[in-house]
Amino acid sequence: MRIHVSYKNASGLVERTIRYADELEEIGIKTDKDLQAHHDKGEEHFYEAMNPWFEVWSKIEADVFSDPIYELDEAVALAIQWQEEHDTKGQD
Repeated sequence: MRIHVSYKNASGLVERTIRYADELEEIGIKTDKDLQAHHDKGEEHFYEAMNPWFEVWSKIEADVFSDPIYELDEAVALAIQWQEEHDTKGQD
């Protein structure tokens, strides 16, 4: 995760990039409710830069896996394709 947050503390305005969950606690975010409250302030105070990705791998062949896939529908399609290919192997 990468969260850009600006907030005020005793010294004034602070701008910070947060990459680990334990850093959220350092600025007072301890629950999902706290996180949502910061998010609700808008992007000028709290901006989340998510970088989700997916991998598809074979349970049968440990050395068969995909490169990172950035779209869920593409990952699902590849998993279905691989499953169909596995199901039809040996039926020739």
